[in-house]
Amino acid sequence: MNTPEITSSKLLLTKKHLNGLDEGCPVKITATAIYETTYPGKFFAVIQNSYDKEWTETIEAVKAKGKTGGSFKVSEVFETIPVYSPKYRAVAVGHPDLNSQWVNANVKCQFKVIKATLKYDVPSKESCSKDVEMTARFVTTAPGKVNFRLEPRDGKASKPITIKSKLKDNKHVAVYKRTWKQDKINKEFRVVELGSDVKSKWKRLKVDCPPKVKPGEKELSN
Repeated sequence: MNTPEITSSKLLLTKKHLNGLDEGCPVKITATAIYETTYPGKFFAVIQNSYDKEWTETIEAVKAKGKTGGSFKVSEVFETIPVYSPKYRAVAVGHPDLNSQWVNANVKCQFKVIKATLKYDVPSKESCSKDVEMTARFVTTAPGKVNFRLEPRDGKASKPITIKSKLKDNKHVAVYKRTWKQDKINKEFRVVELGSDVKSKWKRLKVDCPPKVKPGEKELSN
């Protein structure tokens, strides 16, 4: 059977941010090449991108709405910031004048901090001092450095702290943990990212110590 001639081609792009947000990486780009041909049959379909990379596939032309044609899809996932936004086009093999126009994916993965949270874990047992664990967590749109301070509601903020955001479960996250022994305290804190002023909610750190019993005295009980 003769190979059908391609009479037209076009390319469609879709984007899906895999981090569950409306921006940032990782982002999945799906390119779909759509062709019309002179009659049903197998032909070569090619999708080309601006990285000089090609996907080639032999597909079966099928009838659709009275016309013959075929299509196939390719996908790329960008976990970090591309050097430049990629472009794609459908190639009409043997008919370069019928190649589709280039379609820009408009991938935007510029680094930005979008969320900050603060958590304290304090043992429930009655003792002094208690081992307190602090966890500061920042969600970003791409990998990069996060600079932040720990601020009390009343008092002096900490010195700047720098951590790196890494990809985990399709999200770029920067995590800072610290553990220390803490005596009695009842105070609110928050973390503030220095580049964008993204803040966590105020989080109360409360440590209660049992009353001290003097030597020779018995602890009162109800």
